[in-house]
Amino acid sequence: MNSIEKITSRITKEAEDYAAEAIKTTKERAQVIISDAKMAAEKHRAEVSEKCKKECDAIINRAASSADILERNILLDAKSVIIDKVFKKAEKEFSEIDCNRYFDFLIKTLNNAIVFFDVSEAENEEETEEDENIYILTLNSTDKEKYGKKLLNSVKETVSAQGKSIELSKTPGDFSGGLKLRLGNIEISGTLESLFKAAKEKTEAKVYNILFGC
Repeated sequence: MNSIEKITSRITKEAEDYAAEAIKTTKERAQVIISDAKMAAEKHRAEVSEKCKKECDAIINRAASSADILERNILLDAKSVIIDKVFKKAEKEFSEIDCNRYFDFLIKTLNNAIVFFDVSEAENEEETEEDENIYILTLNSTDKEKYGKKLLNSVKETVSAQGKSIELSKTPGDFSGGLKLRLGNIEISGTLESLFKAAKEKTEAKVYNILFGC
């Protein structure tokens, strides 16, 4: 082999060795890159998965919380409706008591109202106008026809002793029972609706405990 062939052969071998080394290095770098990429991808997927899980858990927790609140509100509304029905039933049953007991209730309510006006007037110690010397008694249409005159007669002496008079309102009241008494611009309500409303405010918590045990 002459010198040129030797040189050519050496250069070719060196080129082949360099190429083989370069290929080897490139493959190793490629493996590292691929490996790093896989690790990065796995890490990202884990992070995304954890983030998604947290977001899903948060959504579920919010939904569960909303459902609990809704359930409590529905339960409270239902209990409120039940309590309203209890008081409405009591009001209805009261309006249906026997005539004598109901009339006694009307007399007691009327006398209490007259006493209230008398005490208030005495405390104020002011001269009354002419229209403030006449009590106006309002009953619903049924009670007006049935008890009106009897009620006026039952308090006639008491009212006269005050230097006043009492008469029935020309227009019957739009309420289920009880009465209203007006003197001048002041009116006292002794209707069943107002009395049971006041009773409900005072006893609702007790009734709630009796019905629901809490």
